[in-house]
Amino acid sequence: VSYSRIIQAPNAIDATWLRPSPSQFSGKRRFIFLGRYERRKGIEELHAVLNDWTGPEIEFVFIGPIPKEKQLNLPWAQYRGSVSDPGALKAELDQGEVLVCPSYSEGMPNVIMEAMARGLAIIATDVGAVASVVDATNGILVERLSIKALKSSIQQISFLPDEELSTMKSASLKRVSNYTWGRVSLDVVENIRSAVSS
Repeated sequence: VSYSRIIQAPNAIDATWLRPSPSQFSGKRRFIFLGRYERRKGIEELHAVLNDWTGPEIEFVFIGPIPKEKQLNLPWAQYRGSVSDPGALKAELDQGEVLVCPSYSEGMPNVIMEAMARGLAIIATDVGAVASVVDATNGILVERLSIKALKSSIQQISFLPDEELSTMKSASLKRVSNYTWGRVSLDVVENIRSAVSS
């Protein structure tokens, strides 16, 4: 099959996830990890970074089913457990500034797109289709996951001036607005028409 006749359909989110503008914060940077305790999610590397954290004061919130015995005993690390209600999840994300997604493998993660839609900057590894939504304009794309690379990325964001982080957060919102189901479905239909008629 000719490559020109293969249609790629990206993942998308419901437009109701989109905020009009990012939340504004000052003070400690709040980072969020959203996911399961699973080896491919890179949470062990993230825990290693936080256990040996050197840098400005930060807050780190974990959302997802993280076993109690695996949780860090740090005063600035909080574990929310599973949050399945969309309204409650939006409220949690709205209290954050940066989503950290240090996975070893992904497709085009919903969690990244949902966080972008709530106006968060993103730190993520360059796996799957992540590079199509994350770059230097809205966060940090980590080429290869390691404790050193992850720590460096979190430190870099921690030291950013508020104005620069605000620019990243706004860039997330602008980019993800192209990935709502209404927009993506129209693009897929048009691509199918083009492929059929060519």
